Amino acid sequence: MTKKLMMIVAAVVAAFGAWAETETVGGYTWTYQINGDTAEIYNNGSRSISPSPTGTVTIPSTLGGKPVTSIGWCAFYKCSGLASVTIPDSVTSIGTEAFEDCSGLTSVTIPDSVTSIGDNAFSGCSDSLFDTTTMPGVTLVDGWAVGNTGALFGDLNLTGIRGIGPFAFFGCSGLTSVTIPDSVMSIGYSAFSGCSGLTSVTIPDSITSIGGSAFEGCSGSLFDTTTIPGVKLVDGWAVGNTGSLSGDLNLTGIRGIGDDAFFRCSGLTSVAIPDSVTSIGSYAFCECSGLTSVTIPGSVTSIGSSAFYGCSGMTSVMIGNGVTSIGERVFYNCSGLTGVTIPDSVTSIGEWAFYNCSGLTSVTIPDSVTNIGNSAFYGCSGLRSVHITDLAKWCNSSFGACFWNASYSLYLNDEKISDLIIPDSVTNISNSAFSYCDGLTSVTIPNSVTSIGSSAFSGCSGLTNVTIPDSVTSLPSSAFEGCERLWTAWYRTLANSSSTGGGASGGGSSSVVTTIVQQVAAPYALTDVAADRAIASVTVDDDCAIDEFVLKDGKVYDCVIRIVNTADHDVKVSLPTDYVYETYKGVKPLTIPANSRNMLSITRVADKTFLVSREELEDVR
Repeated sequence: MTKKLMMIVAAVVAAFGAWAETETVGGYTWTYQINGDTAEIYNNGSRSISPSPTGTVTIPSTLGGKPVTSIGWCAFYKCSGLASVTIPDSVTSIGTEAFEDCSGLTSVTIPDSVTSIGDNAFSGCSDSLFDTTTMPGVTLVDGWAVGNTGALFGDLNLTGIRGIGPFAFFGCSGLTSVTIPDSVMSIGYSAFSGCSGLTSVTIPDSITSIGGSAFEGCSGSLFDTTTIPGVKLVDGWAVGNTGSLSGDLNLTGIRGIGDDAFFRCSGLTSVAIPDSVTSIGSYAFCECSGLTSVTIPGSVTSIGSSAFYGCSGMTSVMIGNGVTSIGERVFYNCSGLTGVTIPDSVTSIGEWAFYNCSGLTSVTIPDSVTNIGNSAFYGCSGLRSVHITDLAKWCNSSFGACFWNASYSLYLNDEKISDLIIPDSVTNISNSAFSYCDGLTSVTIPNSVTSIGSSAFSGCSGLTNVTIPDSVTSLPSSAFEGCERLWTAWYRTLANSSSTGGGASGGGSSSVVTTIVQQVAAPYALTDVAADRAIASVTVDDDCAIDEFVLKDGKVYDCVIRIVNTADHDVKVSLPTDYVYETYKGVKPLTIPANSRNMLSITRVADKTFLVSREELEDVR
């Protein structure tokens, strides 16, 4: 599989973990995705803006209360009526094909904050969008070099440009030297690919990243392969290799590591990165399967996406305290990695960053981290401990969502949490906050909390007791999904409680049951209870006794019907035809065995109704 195809596949895979939201701003409905503390204009299979834009459009600087930092892939694809776009200062990247085939687009305002533009971002746009006169032979869009007219020869001085996009000088075989000014921060993918006559490039200190294949197909005399044998250098930047690298690699003296620089160098076993390097490019060491250890110095501030993707032999990595961001899929499928300490300098961890690191047993998340991407630790089947120091922050963030399919215990200041007491400062327990935290056995939620997010405690297999206060007004059906012991404990407690009690302490939503509305006698049928469309009727055979029926705040919230039997009896439940009806563990209207205190519960949580039997739950203890 080619690297390009790998990138596409990875993007598709990542999309399965992503979710999109919408907001109407300036007369348009924008589709976006929240990534921690930022938002991205997001393509979910169609345009990111509706209706199809016409005339002048200003992209909003915030969506969902978060700053918009990225215009995603194909965000405005084929918006032919779009004439002018103003991009806010919050945006740092314009994605692949973001404005492709916007045939009417004649003006784009790109702020200084933008540091990268993706492939074909303006392909197929109106010819009047492109400036070819300011720097003859170079195609510019608001100061960014995005292409050329094919007429470039000799020495090229790019003084005055703001950036170099992908393929900007692709195939300019007549070029012999290029001088890049300090105003440029990045060199795009394949920017000088195929420049077979190019023998000299001056790269300023302002450059922080060089895209993959940036100098592929250039003259052999452009590359220095003698300073560090086996490594291709361009003005001090490692941009490739000769395919002969193996063993230990010492990169002392280099200025930077470009994208793909050591892609599939499977013979490498260790790498020493010097303090002169400030960034590690995307896919830089991708699929270096023999690599066992890496030390990243404090000078490095960012690690590009998929930098160590598929380094399955890597058992340890030391991340320096200068790193502020760990990109998407950086340690994807590094199955040999057993432990990682993330330094206090890190503020964000990208999506799928440690995906399927099955050997990872422990991770420490510092307080500095404000964003962990979706499924960052997905599939870390060996993970047993996650260490934090700020519980309130954990509750209110979406950090838990990154641990899908990884069962772990949570440690607060190195003390294992089994009896979790949520701090009074917390008002919202976010989606998936504690999902798959199987070390939890009990949870106490304070009166300050008003909402519990979807899947907040899903998969907490050890949970047996939860106290939920009346202050909670939002409790999705998935909040305690998969907490089998909790459900079992809840219903066993109900089955043994007094028939006149007001519900049971313990887990689930039993703690919100407050009022017994009615004791039902013969003819043992409870009807006309669908004030909020929860249940149409409940009937049992004559020899059964319905002990209690409960409501909360005048509305059917949970209905608990306990049945004492002396013989086998059928219990039937009827719901409105247009109401959602689901069964838990496949239980349907059933027969209650003779001579036992069994219980049938009809439980409504959010928009779903569950029918549960005690026997079925005890089977999964």
